[in-house]
Amino acid sequence: MNVNRISLRFVVEYRLLKLIRRILRSLSPSERRMLADITGNFVYFFLPYRRATMRDNLKRAFPESTARWRRRIIRKCYVHFARVYFDFFPLYEASDTQFDAIVECPDLNVLHNALARHRGVVLVSFHFGNWEVCSDWFRRHDYQVAAVAKKMKNHLVDQMIFDARSQSGRNKEQIFYKSKANSPRIWKYLRDENILYLIADQDARRDGIFVKFFDQWSSSHRGPALFALRQKAPLIAASCLMNTKGKYVIRLKELNTEVPSENKNDPVAWLTQQIAIYFEEQIRKCPEQYYWFHRRWKTKPPPSFIEQNA
Repeated sequence: MNVNRISLRFVVEYRLLKLIRRILRSLSPSERRMLADITGNFVYFFLPYRRATMRDNLKRAFPESTARWRRRIIRKCYVHFARVYFDFFPLYEASDTQFDAIVECPDLNVLHNALARHRGVVLVSFHFGNWEVCSDWFRRHDYQVAAVAKKMKNHLVDQMIFDARSQSGRNKEQIFYKSKANSPRIWKYLRDENILYLIADQDARRDGIFVKFFDQWSSSHRGPALFALRQKAPLIAASCLMNTKGKYVIRLKELNTEVPSENKNDPVAWLTQQIAIYFEEQIRKCPEQYYWFHRRWKTKPPPSFIEQNA
């Protein structure tokens, strides 16, 4: 009985997403943007999805902020991610010319310098701006890039999204789903001098490593630092933000992976902290484009850890 209910829910979600995809496909970019703005504001006022979580996250990240400022950022955040979600299928289905008209990457020299070292590249990003557009741009421009992702519970929706990612550009989307079985394949892909794309800002629960993010101990994924250090691969932080003209701009910054002598006992923790510091600086500049819906600080560090790091 329970299995049937879950299956029915999956089918409903899938068909609803197909309908939304069909509607968005029929709209021009300006019409899609207008609909996203209306939808974002509607959700903010009438369907406050995780608004309490967002309010709590912003209060913790910006303790000096006012309630009025937090409400304004939350409303802008709803609007921004309505735009991002409404762009998902249309941008994957767009031609290269249409895609390049609204997405640009002015920092390619950073990537070329890293690739020239023939160690592969670890490209790390957060749920900030539009992380989907980032990997799609590289694939469309003939870079070998693969993402590591968590498989969705709804296998119908998961397949639809996978198919959308696979149809754009000349290089087929390659995704490694998180699993122990895939770990050797991921390492081999990086050793073959390709680009490994990781999104690393969700709560990693008890499997994570605790670093400071907005001055809060945060359970964080150690994967980006681990891959970069073991492979001696360049580590590049990537963000893809929407500018005031509605274009997505991909910015790249190579992070220093030379571990200071005083941190040699735990290099992964040190490098994971550097990643958090970099993205915190960027998020402070555009807080409305960060995904505050996450329960980022859900996992608490054990008392012994707090005492040791007091």
